[in-house]
Amino acid sequence: QIDPDDVNYNIPAVLQVSGPLDVKRVEEAFRQLVSRHAAFRTSFGLVNNEPVQRIQDTVTFDVEYAKLQGGRVLTHIEADQQIHVPISDRDTAFEQQTVGSEQLVSREAQDWVQRFVRPFDLQVAPLLRVSLLDLGIQGGEQEQQYLMMLDMHHIISDGVSTGVLTKEFVRLYSGEVLPPLRIQYKDYAIWQQGETQQDWMKRQEMFWLDNFRGELPLLDMPTDFTRPAVRSTAGDMVVFGLEREVCERLKELAAQTGSTLYMVLLAAYTALLHHYTGQEDIIVGTPIAGRRYADLEPIIGMFVGTLAIRNYPTAAQTFRHYVEDVKKRALQSYEHQDYPFEELVEKLNVKRDMSRNPLFDTMFVLQNTEQDELKLPDINFRPFGMEQVPAKFDLTLEASEQEDGIQFGLQYATTLYKRETIEQITRHFIRLTEIITTNPDTTLGELDLLSEQEREQILHVWGDTAAAYPSEQTIHGLFEAQALQT
Repeated sequence: QIDPDDVNYNIPAVLQVSGPLDVKRVEEAFRQLVSRHAAFRTSFGLVNNEPVQRIQDTVTFDVEYAKLQGGRVLTHIEADQQIHVPISDRDTAFEQQTVGSEQLVSREAQDWVQRFVRPFDLQVAPLLRVSLLDLGIQGGEQEQQYLMMLDMHHIISDGVSTGVLTKEFVRLYSGEVLPPLRIQYKDYAIWQQGETQQDWMKRQEMFWLDNFRGELPLLDMPTDFTRPAVRSTAGDMVVFGLEREVCERLKELAAQTGSTLYMVLLAAYTALLHHYTGQEDIIVGTPIAGRRYADLEPIIGMFVGTLAIRNYPTAAQTFRHYVEDVKKRALQSYEHQDYPFEELVEKLNVKRDMSRNPLFDTMFVLQNTEQDELKLPDINFRPFGMEQVPAKFDLTLEASEQEDGIQFGLQYATTLYKRETIEQITRHFIRLTEIITTNPDTTLGELDLLSEQEREQILHVWGDTAAAYPSEQTIHGLFEAQALQT
């Protein structure tokens, strides 16, 4: 309502498709998905100034279809009618660039993908759109290529839902008949607000209010630019990785401390924040899937929640001891994960500041959702890289396990940081993980994250402050001379 043109809470996904795709079967599969999941037939309105779900029995759904041809995208408006939509004035229909893996996709297709993501009207279902862009025959194997674009609003969906959607689409496209769902998202909403659940919520509320008693810290990270009065979502990301050997040592440390890789990485990240700020009270946000019961796993809906985890790193603690402290606080937070973050903010009566997020300014995410390559006998689906999503926080560190180690992305608000500053932070994080995995009993105060190049710059570039001055004069004598002169 504040910004009708906002797309920050859209969840787009693009798949690159190789092979003889049947457009009619694609559309029929998505219509079955809309019929199967009540979330896709849900819109939202206000009743007595409170938002409510409105679930319709049926909704109209069509797949948008377009074809790339001769430097233009041809959009099918009706069955036998086409309109020419020029993408660019340059004659670059076959200008190629690498996207993600080995696949090559033209600039026009890239532009079409970026234009696909647009605002939803929450009062009109479905809050889902699908577009199919026919790229024609491309690649050395002379296969038909498509881009399949999906966009959902976050109010009806989350990351796990995207996985459910893509897997069920492949099964339905293959002609499989899916068993009916036992419950829908609306059933979960009613259960969550039921009397029995409210008693449990009250106990959770007591935990969180106790956890956030006293003065709440603001993360005092040094920034390159003055914080704007109203925070912007303009962002970028620096991608980096940890080698397999360091990753294995992190897992060993997790096993030694009875914790998880997530807990060790959260401890490392908050130790880095402590190193930069000197603060001994740091709050970091983290998402949780919110699907604690098996019945919820196949449901499309907005289950994901946010935990604000408060940790207390000190210079005297060894990293090993700090991991154990982080583990304890993380486990307590998981145990009370059902309490909605927005209600916590309301109960704490946090003074709202348009320049910051409430409670925390940075998030840590360990991605553990399956990202299997989807396949049909003669058709191959693979993820297509899109531009980065907007920066919802000052800093967000995302991690995901790969075969050759751990890949990270440090997303940042470009209104606060220069890219070279973020690159330096990533180098310090890598250095920190190397130190703590080599010697976990190093204290946080002993962590030396400077590279030789940085040390040289401090000592011999910034530290080279020698200058000639009239050493035989007194300060007040110099002042008097300057006063006489000017």
